[in-house]
Amino acid sequence: MRGISAALLAAASLLAQDFRESTVELDLGLGAGLFHRRPDPLRTKLTNGGLGAIRLTENLWNHWSLEQSFGVNRFGNVKFNRIPNSSAPFALFDQANYSFMFNPVYHLTERGSRVRPYLTLGAGVMKYSITDEGRREALALIPVALQGSTKPAMNYGGGFKARLSDLISLRFDLRGIWSGNPTFGLPTSAVAPGLFVPSGGSLHGMQSTGGIGFNFGGASGGGSKSTAAAREFRLGPIKRSLPRDLMVGETERLTVDLT
Repeated sequence: MRGISAALLAAASLLAQDFRESTVELDLGLGAGLFHRRPDPLRTKLTNGGLGAIRLTENLWNHWSLEQSFGVNRFGNVKFNRIPNSSAPFALFDQANYSFMFNPVYHLTERGSRVRPYLTLGAGVMKYSITDEGRREALALIPVALQGSTKPAMNYGGGFKARLSDLISLRFDLRGIWSGNPTFGLPTSAVAPGLFVPSGGSLHGMQSTGGIGFNFGGASGGGSKSTAAAREFRLGPIKRSLPRDLMVGETERLTVDLT
């Protein structure tokens, strides 16, 4: 029982540690971009692929922040799972997509906390770009030069940041993506044999990233409470649950050793 209580106290003291209240964060992440198949006649889909993201965050308030982000999915393709008047099972053309987003972010803990879970909802644009290789692949199948386009977009989700030091943190994100549907310069109806993409509608996907963050600026300590007061507040409930003989002396010794 004493071992379990001491371990709980040690974990609580570690989580209670506060860091400098950074005012600016720069985060670099890697992960995956996943897309749903559209319910159009050709069952169009952007293939899943690797994702890179850069996020700049300004911590202007204790819980609220503003974030600007740029993401790139370079190794995705646009895939047509049905091809009219063709025996080929599918057609696949090389493309890349880029996202530019602006988000308000709400953190569930105060600036300077070791762990900061958060929720966010933002808007921006998605740029869908056919590569030179993709154009050559398409011209070998259809007499149409594929084109890229830029569509309005939204993103929503959350994640958490875990501080390792005043400068370094870890960050994990999971976000849903919505954007207008790209047609890639193809006809919007089956007016002639060949590929087409119905106009209108939307494209849905998900982005998952993990990476490292760098924290700049701000004062020492965290939140509106002093560091000592915040630590005592967080350790209080665990101290009250400890056996009486541990409460008498070992609690204070553990608290001093761990802070």
